[in-house]
Amino acid sequence: MTRSSGASGDREPERRAGLTVPLFSLRSHRDFGIGEIGDLPRLGDWARGVGFRVLQLLPTFELARGETSPYGARTAFGLDPIYISLRDVPELDASVLHDALGPSGEAELAALRARKAVDYVAVRAIKERVLSRAFQRFVEREIAHDTPRARAFREFRNEAGVWEDDLSLYVAIRGEREEHGWSTWPVGLRDREPKALQEARERLARPILQHAYAQFVAGEQWAAARRALKERGVALMGDLPFIVGGESADAWAHRHLLRTDVSLGAPPDAYSEEGQDWGLPAYDFARLEQEGFSWLTARTRRARQLYDLFRIDHVVGYFRQWIKPRGAEGALRPAQRARARGARPRRAHCDGARGRARRHRGGGSWRHPALGARRHALLVDPRLSRAAVGA
Repeated sequence: MTRSSGASGDREPERRAGLTVPLFSLRSHRDFGIGEIGDLPRLGDWARGVGFRVLQLLPTFELARGETSPYGARTAFGLDPIYISLRDVPELDASVLHDALGPSGEAELAALRARKAVDYVAVRAIKERVLSRAFQRFVEREIAHDTPRARAFREFRNEAGVWEDDLSLYVAIRGEREEHGWSTWPVGLRDREPKALQEARERLARPILQHAYAQFVAGEQWAAARRALKERGVALMGDLPFIVGGESADAWAHRHLLRTDVSLGAPPDAYSEEGQDWGLPAYDFARLEQEGFSWLTARTRRARQLYDLFRIDHVVGYFRQWIKPRGAEGALRPAQRARARGARPRRAHCDGARGRARRHRGGGSWRHPALGARRHALLVDPRLSRAAVGA
């Protein structure tokens, strides 16, 4: 249920019920083994019929090959082309789609539709094969003749700006390097040296453009689905992940804002005695503040482009983070484990960290025993109660 106040203070708050659903689960008789953007209006029809006025999705940002968690995306901005409804792509009429699928295509589709779980590897492979054919037709029919659709594509790229440019270049380089992450690339590419990046742009011009095309098509379909939901009186709600994966386009392009030497997670609690290791980098909030939190602002702006409203994931993480060295144990308790390693763990409560928490408006760190002299430092904005963070 969501509650929102009206335009004037004397109006009663609005109450709305809704449904949370992963987009990948919206299977239909026409899908390609995964739920698709084009399925959203049909779900909207059902939702409106039972009185729901909100559809909330799990994150739909692009995943790397082999990744299945929507919270481990390789971008904080680009939609995953795996959700494109191929039958709705203008460059793919029935005959072209049939040819692109190839002789075994229908059998592949039948097998994918029969599976209860999503086979991400197989689905991504078949969709990339078909989208490659669609892109070829787009170049021949639209770009070559500078049609209105080609101009719309250029406008999309101009408006998307840095995030699309970084993402398309990143995906093209990963494809060239057999999907190995940026931390394994040659130094020039890894460290984004201008000469190396320019050479990559020239060498990989076509795959860069092809990925941009996939983002363009996904954006077109998303906007159409959102309009259709609005017409049905159903709001589209998104989920803004706390952070991106370490081997993401954003970590590559903005590594100074992230700490990739540590692993983010959650401290031990009643549900996890050892704590949780999410395998994600942590924010360097001091650096973020130096840049006016511009990257976080850009993420929020992108979310507003995609959704009518959205949930901010792990909001307490913007006040404190649980971090540990990569490969170390994730437990804060029992203290005997730290003592057995020769450490002298102690716990610093929020009173001693208030000044820093105020200065950075949150963004402290709850540190693992192996991270230095201050074995456990809880840095938390004083506006959060101790109960809320387990202090």
